[in-house]
Amino acid sequence: MRRFLKAAKILVLVLLSTSLVGWIVLCVSSLYERRRADRLFADLKKFPFATARFAEVRDFAIEHGGTVAEGPPSQTPPFTCTVQNCTFEIWLGHPFSRPLANQWLWQSLYPTLPYLGLRPWGVYVNLVVTGGELASSRTSIGQLKRGTLRDYKGLLEIEYSILTERPRTSLSFGQLSSAIARSGDYAVFSVHVTGPPTEAWETWMLQTPDAPRDRVFDTDLRCLTSIIHGCSGLNSLAPSAWQHYQATLKTP
Repeated sequence: MRRFLKAAKILVLVLLSTSLVGWIVLCVSSLYERRRADRLFADLKKFPFATARFAEVRDFAIEHGGTVAEGPPSQTPPFTCTVQNCTFEIWLGHPFSRPLANQWLWQSLYPTLPYLGLRPWGVYVNLVVTGGELASSRTSIGQLKRGTLRDYKGLLEIEYSILTERPRTSLSFGQLSSAIARSGDYAVFSVHVTGPPTEAWETWMLQTPDAPRDRVFDTDLRCLTSIIHGCSGLNSLAPSAWQHYQATLKTP
């Protein structure tokens, strides 16, 4: 019996030590990825959206670990990327930020992660080159957390996306949302998402030389790796966009 109890104690200590080491590794990995994301957004504030051509887009994507995106489902490999037409994508995030293929594991494991201070998050950038110049881009920040959304309480996602398009592109604001804060070539609006509970916000910006890039890409990503609590909403994740949204809606 003494030998059995001693062996059990050793086993418990090994399991606890392994779990602690695994938790530390995940936290450090998440913090490292967040630092990379901070550098990415700092460079997005300086990126010449209005004049960027293929070479600049390609170099920017490669610098931040990006790759050429796969083609549409209708296109068979190998996918082609030319100076005239190509799409690049950059992905950074927490090791658990991509949903697992095993649905049972997804539903049983992910709800417990926030209780351990581990909230899966990811940053995704999509850059589309058409006619040799940057045609559009989409930058998204998402975090999985436990929270409340209207009458739902449980596991949900908070997402902030930034869309940029060429100046000749027109946007029909009325078709997007009833809660829109727009000012010139800059708009912030809430988005209704059909599917898993998601608190989604989007910012739209024209690719002009005087575009408010500092405000659009003003993000505070520290809440993504916070152990105590995650991102509370747009106000903590994108403070400038939230202030613009609040101020504009109060203006007659």
